[in-house]
Amino acid sequence: MTARFYISAPDDWDPTLVARLETHLRVFDLDGRYRLQVANHLSTLFHMFTGRPRSGIADHLARSAEGWTKTNPNSWESALYRTLAADTWYINGGWKEASPPHL
Repeated sequence: MTARFYISAPDDWDPTLVARLETHLRVFDLDGRYRLQVANHLSTLFHMFTGRPRSGIADHLARSAEGWTKTNPNSWESALYRTLAADTWYINGGWKEASPPHL
C-alpha cells in the first residue's frame, strides 16, 4: 500500500494560491514526511485490527476519519482515515498486507 499526498483544490480557488500550496508541498517534502507518519499509523492499525471482526474495522476507521476531520479537515491524518474508511479493499483484509507486523 502506498500513500501519496497532493493538492486537491476546488475549482474556484485562485490558481496562484494552488501553485503556492503545491510549491510548499514540494519544497518541504511534505509528501515524503507524511508517508513516514502513515507507515507508523498503518503499523498501529495492523496491531489494533488483528483478531477484530471486520465490522469493528470499518467502524473504527469511520469514527477516526470523523474525529480527525472535525479536529482538522486539512490534516494528513484526516486525509488518511477518510481514505481508509472509504477503501473496501483495506477494510476487507487489505490492512493485513498494508502493514507487516514487524514495522
